[in-house]
Amino acid sequence: MKLSQHEKKVEYLEFLICKIIPHFEAYDIKLSEIKNDLRIYFGNTKRWEGLYYSKKNKLNLTGLHEIRISEKLQDPFDIACVLIHELCHAMQYHLYGDGTRDHGIEFTYIAMRVGLDGHMPATYPNEEL
Repeated sequence: MKLSQHEKKVEYLEFLICKIIPHFEAYDIKLSEIKNDLRIYFGNTKRWEGLYYSKKNKLNLTGLHEIRISEKLQDPFDIACVLIHELCHAMQYHLYGDGTRDHGIEFTYIAMRVGLDGHMPATYPNEEL
């Protein structure tokens, strides 16, 4: 049975999570602590490539760390970069709660630690990542 494009992308997300968790852990960012509380899916994100909804966000209907990646993204590299960025938000919320700025010092610390550079709302992977 042939997988649809959407099913292939969902399978790719599962593959990425298996690779990203050990990477985060190598830099002492314990992503495994929230793995079972993650909900990651493709959907309409309007003008953003990815969105993170904390457990307390009024748009979050699941009570989990919710990550929505733009269904328009097709390139596997772009999907991986957006996923890593949004996982940094999930860890930011997990470690520091909801009293921090979206791309403030806590997010920047996590993002740079795992290999993201650039202007924090639009990060890109460094050479090591």
